Amino acid sequence: MQVFFLNHVPNYHTKILLGDFKEKVGRDNSFKLTIGNESLHEDSNDNGVRTVNFTTSKNLVVRSTMFLH
Repeated sequence: MQVFFLNHVPNYHTKILLGDFKEKVGRDNSFKLTIGNESLHEDSNDNGVRTVNFTTSKNLVVRSTMFLH
């Protein structure tokens, strides 16, 4: 249901998806465009990979990993 709604938000609006996804997004080079350089984790778990795949498919980024922690 939430993904359906996300597809219908106009592109000129800012889209923010909040939640506790129990994810770890690692510093894999293939994730750099989506997550940036500042991930706290060396390795990704399954939820982290799903999050990166989802955000990439929707042309979004994972913002909490874009800034130095």
